[in-house]
Amino acid sequence: MKIFIWSAAIMLITACGTIKPEVQAQSKASKVKTQAPKIIYQIRRKYIRYVPVGLDSARAKIVSFPHPADLKVNGELQTPLPLIDGFWFDRRGITPNSGFVKMTYANYAALPSAPSMAVLDSLLFREQPFMEMYSCPDIPNQPDTVLLNKVVRGGFKNCIEIFDIQDEY
Repeated sequence: MKIFIWSAAIMLITACGTIKPEVQAQSKASKVKTQAPKIIYQIRRKYIRYVPVGLDSARAKIVSFPHPADLKVNGELQTPLPLIDGFWFDRRGITPNSGFVKMTYANYAALPSAPSMAVLDSLLFREQPFMEMYSCPDIPNQPDTVLLNKVVRGGFKNCIEIFDIQDEY
């Protein structure tokens, strides 16, 4: 009987010891910041100079838009980086539900405050602007154009196709 009690006690102590690292791992994981997705996309040419906004899933209503000050980092406009074959690297948070308003980055960034929702809605292009879109998690946070063009030339290896408009036809 003593052996059974000691065995049970050892098992209980061992079990408690293995739970603690899992709890520690969870608390460490909760402190990890999520990174913004790295998006490479192809877009109809007329949209590239315009400011992106977030649309609802029906692409009918603006649900988010930047403050003019958000369009610059260290004084530099965060316009998309041009790549080969008509692709662009996003620096603003593009999603499949993004749309564009008829205002250039420079003009929008010069505003003292964000336009009203009614003004933005009146400036919204209504058609689908994207042709292809890929999420590329292996790209570093501040990639250079040479690396990004290698991703495009390599057929988006290790990237996730979000959509290809040609797939729909």
